[in-house]
Amino acid sequence: MKVNIFLRNPHRLGNFSLEIFYKELYTELDKKIDAKLIRVPYKNKGLIGRLLNIVFCYMNQTDVNHIVGDITYCALLMDKKKLVITLLDCISLHKNTGFKKYILQKYLFEMPIKKSSKRILISKATKIDLEKLLKIKLNNYSIIPVTVSKAFFSQEEMSKPKKMSNTFLMIGTAENKNIERVAEAVEKINCLLKVIGKLNQSQKQQLKKYKINFIEVDKPLSEKEMIEEYQNADLLLFPSTLEGFGMPILEANLSGLCIITSNISSMPYVANNSALLVDPYNVESIRKGVKRISNDSKLRDELVINGKINSTRFKIENISREHINIYNSI
Repeated sequence: MKVNIFLRNPHRLGNFSLEIFYKELYTELDKKIDAKLIRVPYKNKGLIGRLLNIVFCYMNQTDVNHIVGDITYCALLMDKKKLVITLLDCISLHKNTGFKKYILQKYLFEMPIKKSSKRILISKATKIDLEKLLKIKLNNYSIIPVTVSKAFFSQEEMSKPKKMSNTFLMIGTAENKNIERVAEAVEKINCLLKVIGKLNQSQKQQLKKYKINFIEVDKPLSEKEMIEEYQNADLLLFPSTLEGFGMPILEANLSGLCIITSNISSMPYVANNSALLVDPYNVESIRKGVKRISNDSKLRDELVINGKINSTRFKIENISREHINIYNSI
């Protein structure tokens, strides 16, 4: 059996967690089946590029075809009996309105669901969100989590717990990452906030307004550099308002890092008992969480230990096995 997995053509900036995951998955799959990772030739920009991606996927079909994430519109010409899609999240539907939302809903969600034989969702939160927004009852679906690079799993154990130096890390700068509320929450807390991603003008103004000492890392980072960013921080601030999964939680678990994340969406499932949960819409809730982590060394040690245990739930070998079961059922 041959399997082609179609991935997006990513933009320059970002830590490319999705691409890293599918590279790891491919390595495992290729031990047992004839799998191939294929990146579509054009970015998701403009009508012509997207149409050419649709034709490209159609021309490169094989025994089983698996389309992932924000190129699900490429399902348009595919053979339904041979098609699997993975739906990551519904962020695009939450942040858009009007005609643009209608088009995204039609061609990223409704059409691909109808055109596919099997559907993979990366968390129960994604399923709930999809059914609510699309007003449908999903069938022929499986919930299979993603995971992170083996480089994170193979990090050397810390010889002793970190001393708190109030270096806080944020991954991503999209609207759902909640940077503006975090800026207000850490006002008057003596800390260094390191943000991985390109900040927009509004976010920079908010950080400056609350006199936050921050560093913007707006360049692509290697896997080694990403791991170093986690290892050099004391706390991952991840009070996102919406996530399909939340891979930084798992990356922080494996890096011995304390985590503050949200009590909504997929984040409680991913974090389990390895993070302090806060209300992402409540600045005071975020502030209290940060102060509690900063002042309670026993809690920090407990979260780090729980994080190592939690990460064992997301081993690539198990995730690969679940994908093969789906491919075999086509």
